[in-house]
Amino acid sequence: MPPKRDVKQELLARFPPSSDLLDDRRKVLILVVDHGMVWGDEEHQGFIANFKKHYLVEASDPASCEAFINSKNPDIIFIIGATTMHESCNREATAGRLKEFAQNGGKVIFGGVPYGFNSKNKPSDPAVFKKMFGLDWTVGTAQETWTKRMSDAAKPLIYNRTIKLKATYLKNVPEHAALFYVCENKMGAKPKKNAQCPVAYQAYGEGVMAYVGMEDLMGDVTLGMYHALCKGA
Repeated sequence: MPPKRDVKQELLARFPPSSDLLDDRRKVLILVVDHGMVWGDEEHQGFIANFKKHYLVEASDPASCEAFINSKNPDIIFIIGATTMHESCNREATAGRLKEFAQNGGKVIFGGVPYGFNSKNKPSDPAVFKKMFGLDWTVGTAQETWTKRMSDAAKPLIYNRTIKLKATYLKNVPEHAALFYVCENKMGAKPKKNAQCPVAYQAYGEGVMAYVGMEDLMGDVTLGMYHALCKGA
């Protein structure tokens, strides 16, 4: 008697499952809190194309920010270009969802200062991280200076050396959360006292809040830092 045909296996061979069903890359939600038209320009489209090579990527528009944080079930949320905020984005509710997301194990990465989360009465309040997210970080100066990589095995592995970074820096970032500190001199012998920090990575509940203040969105150094933060513990 001939062996019994395995019809199910034959169908799988002829019609393999969609690759999307087997994709185990991390899910990244790009939170667009300002007017969405800017994301049509070449720089931002290049940014999205780069991330699609490594992650499953979706982007919100300002009005859908709060809903997308829940419905898209991301692993990582990027907030980029949040120096202003479109009126259709609910500032308080979106901040609340971001805090809840990180506290429950998600990773939130601020690409630049999220001044858009400030009230209209104080649009450039440097205490935005404290007031909206409970972090002690305060916005410092915009500068291009030498910084020293802070060594800590628990931090993401990026550029374990002294490097010159053009960025908006933060004050009051604790040493365990700082990836770089401003150096006393070009050789980077040690950080300055109360040094400012351009890249931060801090535990927040069960998750992480991170910050990259780099001005060049698509530069190799910036992209390298973004990817390292995404992959970090």
